[in-house]
Amino acid sequence: MTRHEALQAISMAVSERFCHLGRDAARAVVARYNTEWLVEKNGLVSPKAARERWMAANPKQAASCKPLSRKPGSRQE
Repeated sequence: MTRHEALQAISMAVSERFCHLGRDAARAVVARYNTEWLVEKNGLVSPKAARERWMAANPKQAASCKPLSRKPGSRQE
């Protein structure tokens, strides 16, 4: 599974779980997860902090990563 496919799967799961709340609520859950939830596999830090830590430790790899598009229907390569 590619990174893009994994992100799509997560997005669909969140959408299905929170569809009764609407898109804004689902986005709020994702934003809160990325900034506040402490994930054990990340060393009990938030996903955002883990990503920032990785980018600081791997600047060459981080520079070659393409940012993900937020446009609906866009495809990552």
